[in-house]
Amino acid sequence: MKAEHKIFVLSVLAGLSVWVIDAVVDSYIFRFGPFLDLLIPDMPGHEWYIRTVILGVFVAFGLVVAVYARHLRTARERIAQLNRVLLAIRNVNQLITRRMDRDGLLQEVCRELVKTRGFHSAWIALTDESHRATATYQAGLGEAFEPLAERLGRGDQPEWCVEALARPGTLDVAEPVSAHTTPPPSRPSSRSSGLAVRLEHEADVFGLLA
Repeated sequence: MKAEHKIFVLSVLAGLSVWVIDAVVDSYIFRFGPFLDLLIPDMPGHEWYIRTVILGVFVAFGLVVAVYARHLRTARERIAQLNRVLLAIRNVNQLITRRMDRDGLLQEVCRELVKTRGFHSAWIALTDESHRATATYQAGLGEAFEPLAERLGRGDQPEWCVEALARPGTLDVAEPVSAHTTPPPSRPSSRSSGLAVRLEHEADVFGLLA
């Protein structure tokens, strides 16, 4: 059970506990009547009001704290993800100073992006003037990448690849790998699970990173 769910359940239990304790006090200390009758069936009107308000306050408090806890957990996960991405970028910068050959460098870049768990997978496709892939590199995908690599090599890019190559900046995509079967939506979405960005220097586009 998630922390926010536990908080809400505990707040409800706390409110019900106050309800029971109040019935115990009314029955055994103030002698207003039998405990079971004062618990619900024969409870005075003012007790209904007081206990309901107290229970409502506990429930409302638990709901507010649970929502805050959920946002806090999401923020922490986001920060952890960004830290992993920054670590991957730092490692890539170090690679540039160590690796001189293009193929080895690009393959290591993909591995570093996955090794730090900043991304589940990463691939790079170098393209020619017609945007046909001349070389591909990947990590974290294995054989699942082969159909897409073949498609890129034929110059038959999914729509989201075409869009990513056509404009600067990062493009959110839903399924960057499985696009060889069904192109994903190319508009940003809260459910997006991948990013794509073209590789460029000044006005020259060299390929795609996804």
